[in-house]
Amino acid sequence: MIVYSNPDHGTAYAMEDGALICTPLYEDLTYDTCFDNWVEVDMEHCIAEGYNPEAICKFITRCEDMSVVYDC
Repeated sequence: MIVYSNPDHGTAYAMEDGALICTPLYEDLTYDTCFDNWVEVDMEHCIAEGYNPEAICKFITRCEDMSVVYDC
C-alpha cells in the first residue's frame, strides 16, 4: 500500500478499496501502521478546509499503478 505523508496537513493518506483513508501524523512525522485504525476521508470537509483530496487520490493511484513503493 502506498502511503502519502503530508506534514502540512499533519496527516498520512492511503487508498483502500477505492476509498481515501487517513490517520494523523505523530510529532516525529511517523504514522500508525495498523490500517484498521485509519478512517475514511470526509471529502466535503477536506474541500471546505481548502484541501484537494482528489489530487491526493490521483497521486496515490498513479504511484500504485507504477508499482512504486516509497513515502512521498
